[in-house]
Amino acid sequence: MLHPSGKGEGAETIPGKEPLPPECIAEFRELERRQRHVIDGMQALGKKLGIRVVATNDVHFLNADDDDSHDVLLALSTGKKMSDADRMIYTGQEYFKTEDEMKALFPEHLEWLAATKELAERVEEYNLNSPPIMPKFPIPASFGTEEQYEREYDEAKLKAEFNTEEQPANYDRLGGLEKVRRIKFEADYLQSLVYAGGRRRWGDPIPKDILERLDFELNVIKTMGFPGYFLIVNDYIAAARRMGVWVGPGRGSAAGAAVAYALGITNVDPLKFDLLFERFLNPDRISMPDIDVDFDDSGRGKVLEFVTQKYGQDHVAHIVTFGQMAAKSVIKDVGRVMEYPLADTNKLAALVPETPKITFKTATSVKDKNGHPNSDYSQRLVDAFNS
Repeated sequence: MLHPSGKGEGAETIPGKEPLPPECIAEFRELERRQRHVIDGMQALGKKLGIRVVATNDVHFLNADDDDSHDVLLALSTGKKMSDADRMIYTGQEYFKTEDEMKALFPEHLEWLAATKELAERVEEYNLNSPPIMPKFPIPASFGTEEQYEREYDEAKLKAEFNTEEQPANYDRLGGLEKVRRIKFEADYLQSLVYAGGRRRWGDPIPKDILERLDFELNVIKTMGFPGYFLIVNDYIAAARRMGVWVGPGRGSAAGAAVAYALGITNVDPLKFDLLFERFLNPDRISMPDIDVDFDDSGRGKVLEFVTQKYGQDHVAHIVTFGQMAAKSVIKDVGRVMEYPLADTNKLAALVPETPKITFKTATSVKDKNGHPNSDYSQRLVDAFNS
């Protein structure tokens, strides 16, 4: 294959792969010619526009020796077998190369590498494990203002309200005076919305047992520091309905929150179906609430635009989910694409312990992460891998 420097290594073979058929060789030669043309043009265009060229490698896996695993995964994801002649293959060079390896690829353009390094150094370092930073929900002035709360609630009052017997340092955990005062402001406004919604859902006055449940949930939400989250979620769900976007009735543990039902975030009555709020929020394990909301495909963009416009682009992000294949199923899947006998793969999969979400690392480690004997260790699985 052609190096980015314009120097070909020979298109007749791909390192670690079978020799290529003649028709592929011709195609690679044409690709080599085009790539050289693009590289020359890119350099000329950079000089003309005063834009420096940066050099990168096409990275699909971390280390060079991950190539075989990536090759099998590629066959799995494309529904092919390893023996299929028409399956997608990579060159094996798509790993995160070292500085010396990149210099070997660009010996005549080390300034490109210097520009790449400078660009990387400009990337801001940040801690992914930082506490959640929520945007402020704009509470109507008709309800109250932060200035009023500053006059009414001093540190002593807020400590008395937020510190509990179970959590005597809760006030400090939540961030001190200004943050706790804001939480109090949001919690009081949330309570007013929940009471209004409760009267619509269960009648006026709200039955005593339901009111007790609402007050319990509201207190947990307040002392955990999450009333602003509920206000924001309620805001964009209400906006979605106003825009004619279909909103799902609610799913997951949030359906156990009477507060969510009163607000209209969900449309499933947790009291009617005996759903537990503690599965959604529990003071014993403090973590951000997670309310799954379903919007119809055609209206989802409208909701994203609303949230971005109201709360700011720097407060809105798409998320990604990393999938991990289960130990038993990956044995069967890899066995299938590599065309091992089904009986053999089933026999090997049966050696994996039945523990939910178990990994190969756990099943083949004598000790657990705390250094204690690992009850899920499988000597038979280790022997099978080493045979």
